[in-house]
Amino acid sequence: DRVMTYDVAIIGAGPAGSAAAIEAARAGARVLLLEKDTFPRHKVCGEFLSPEVAQVLGELGCSAILDAAVPMRLARVHTPSNHVLDFPLTPAGFSLSRRTFDDALVREAVRIGVTFQQAHVTDPDSLPALAVIPAWGRKIRENLPGGFFGFKAHFRGEWPAQVDLH
Repeated sequence: DRVMTYDVAIIGAGPAGSAAAIEAARAGARVLLLEKDTFPRHKVCGEFLSPEVAQVLGELGCSAILDAAVPMRLARVHTPSNHVLDFPLTPAGFSLSRRTFDDALVREAVRIGVTFQQAHVTDPDSLPALAVIPAWGRKIRENLPGGFFGFKAHFRGEWPAQVDLH
């Protein structure tokens, strides 16, 4: 028999995993948060946060994370036929790198007592916890139809506070 050291183990320290860890710890659970990647780290996706995230972070007690964010007041959609459609964002969304966002959530989880470990989990059943939450995000599938891909770039200098969708 293995010793159950934690009430819950969460695999994946992205926004969902860290939020689950924070909620569980605030409810009194002993929480183990596991992440295979070295933190902090860059992610291709997720540098735009919808306006609703402000309320969610407030409920988590993490509102200060948005202090580093840039308000985004315009969504610009570039269509395949070269039209550009502008949509005002009211209330504003937020621009914040996943590196900054994920790291801030993990730091808050650790601050309130969550145990964070960088480890690649191959056997969730072997974790010393009563319950395991898989929060590792989407699985990458090879040979996806349609030829879609994602990329990002960071620029220095002035840039309009808008989110562009192509």
